[in-house]
Amino acid sequence: MTEAFQPPADGLADLAPPEVQRLAARMAQDTFSRIFRVDMDDPATTARRRAVVGETVVRYALRLRED
Repeated sequence: MTEAFQPPADGLADLAPPEVQRLAARMAQDTFSRIFRVDMDDPATTARRRAVVGETVVRYALRLRED
């Protein structure tokens, strides 16, 4: 008989409310997908990658300020 998988305890989960954790997850996913699309367009565009990250950070920082 196989035991069900039990994920490890998340020691950081209590530091932020669930809505902040969900926002952080969306930010990470959005940033990754935007950088991936830039890399698919032209893998040599390091400056563009940095700009995408910067734009994403600014966008979410402004969103957090509004909330």
